[in-house]
Amino acid sequence: MKYILIALLAIPSISFAQTKPDYEHAIGKFMKFYNSGQTDSIISQYSDMWGSNKPGLWTPEQNKKLQEKYGKMISYKYLGMSKEDNVAVFRTVFSKSTHATSLSLDKQKKIETFRFDTMSDEIKVMMKKE
Repeated sequence: MKYILIALLAIPSISFAQTKPDYEHAIGKFMKFYNSGQTDSIISQYSDMWGSNKPGLWTPEQNKKLQEKYGKMISYKYLGMSKEDNVAVFRTVFSKSTHATSLSLDKQKKIETFRFDTMSDEIKVMMKKE
């Protein structure tokens, strides 16, 4: 009986946990929209928790500047979850650079946080292993 109760209590938290494919799907959509300059589509990926700030999260001007600096996004590889920040970390390859990109998703699989170019001691270790 004790184990059944523990299992029932764990089910809600498990059902809201995001999986590696969820994160890969989100960054794959981001790559498509970023490369084609579809900033409205990028914004639609963000969580509604951003409220009235949501439209300013990704502008055509920002996208253009990032493409000038980093180039087009060529590929991404899931490295794992950062325990420090609770974000999924990806090694992202652009035509002009390679770096770590991280994101977190809400229960509806919308982007809560997105760090285009991020680094921490933990992420440095993840990048070196790759």
